[in-house]
Amino acid sequence: MKESFKPGIVTPILVMFVFALIVSVNFIPQFKSLGVSENPYIVAIVINILAYALPTAFYCILRGRKLMPFMRFRFPKFSSLLYIFHITVFVICGVALLSVLGYKMAPEAFSGTSITSSASFAMSGGFFNEVYIIFAFALIPAFAEEVLFRGVVLTEYEQSGVIFASVMSALMFAMSHFSLPRLPVYIFSGLVLSAAVFATRSLITAILIHAVNNIAVIYSERFILKIIDRENESTVLMLVILGVVLIISGMLSCFEARRIYSGYSEANEPTDRRTVKKQGFFMRFAENFVSPTFLALIIIFILFTVVIK
Repeated sequence: MKESFKPGIVTPILVMFVFALIVSVNFIPQFKSLGVSENPYIVAIVINILAYALPTAFYCILRGRKLMPFMRFRFPKFSSLLYIFHITVFVICGVALLSVLGYKMAPEAFSGTSITSSASFAMSGGFFNEVYIIFAFALIPAFAEEVLFRGVVLTEYEQSGVIFASVMSALMFAMSHFSLPRLPVYIFSGLVLSAAVFATRSLITAILIHAVNNIAVIYSERFILKIIDRENESTVLMLVILGVVLIISGMLSCFEARRIYSGYSEANEPTDRRTVKKQGFFMRFAENFVSPTFLALIIIFILFTVVIK
């Protein structure tokens, strides 16, 4: 029996609900005040559970066997570790360079949406304090966001092809952060994380890379932006180093990815990708990018980032 489920229509509804929960927090003064002055750790965890984890879990329960077996919720193979290392370095350097660009274009808006800005309320020193920061502002968000965007969204759209799935996942991931200056940062990281999931056949790979990048942003972004403000030799040197490491890690990632795919072929391992619909490119484009629910997501993003904020 042919399944009538249309990811281009239904999946954005899930993300739209997540958007609504994220936006609603900004209109609760007591909740925001609690996050700054009382217990920012608990608030950060609660937001991720309520806005991301619970809607995603409910959606997965509804879809059941038609979704969950395809989400690649397994550990990567040991042979993929070198690839994961290179792609993680690539993401960190790429995010850093794009962050520099975003900061130069809109310093105040860019700084105001940083993980560092959120975590700074909790940074009072001490070993356990640092553990709480990493757990609340790096690990939990990485898990919650990756299960939604590289787990559910990527898997649902995979029926339209790998490229469409990666782009749709990255776009929704980027818009969920409601920051125009950081939009290129999140689109870049979303695309790379999707590639990592397909290469290693593991959603946990994306969770690990995302968490490490979050930690890197929390503890390094403030120093990177300070160096950029100086606009001297140290600024040029930092940009050159980041650029060189980005290129090298990107090349090594591609080399390791080719080795991984060659290993799949030599071992005659069947593909874990979902069957692509027998539709033309333009039909799949219209079904995904011009669906009313996805267009509604774009409108919500524009309204909140440009009009309301």
